[in-house]
Amino acid sequence: MPSPVLGFQARFEAKNQGDSFTVSVDDGPSCQVPCELSVPPGRHQVSVGGDAKFRENVDFPAGPSTVKLEKRSGGRLALGIVGVTIGPTVAKVGGAVALLGIVLDVQGWGTPENRPITYTSLGIFAAGVALTVVGGVVGFGGAGHNRASIESASADASDHVAPVRLVSLGAAPTKDGAMMGATFSF
Repeated sequence: MPSPVLGFQARFEAKNQGDSFTVSVDDGPSCQVPCELSVPPGRHQVSVGGDAKFRENVDFPAGPSTVKLEKRSGGRLALGIVGVTIGPTVAKVGGAVALLGIVLDVQGWGTPENRPITYTSLGIFAAGVALTVVGGVVGFGGAGHNRASIESASADASDHVAPVRLVSLGAAPTKDGAMMGATFSF
């Protein structure tokens, strides 16, 4: 078994073909993906550059692993931005013109020739609302996010024991003493 100081081989790969990344662990030496670095087990900060720039804390197992790097979808993100910026404006204009047509019709100032404009304006209002909702939900929801996800290289995960880490510790007074709690990560 390798020394914990030397660590285990972690292979870094791009999830999507054509993505180009450079990666380093704990601001150590970097490499061009696909590549391998020796990483001790435990939580380490992975810094990614290239097609996507981000930092993420990753828990490395006590054994060889593969880290898949993924960048957010730019097209979906653009759809989300367009949906929430242009959609409300389209809805406001369509709603205002439709409301004006309805008011004119109710007051008796409108003519039958104006009714198609009112109906068209209601359609524009509905399209603006749909663009806002659908563009925002599909765009931002489907854009994903930049991330590094780890997979154990071993088929039998029981071969490797992950280190146990104390995440938090707390204590509180009670009427007849005290209460203590701890959270561990493994």
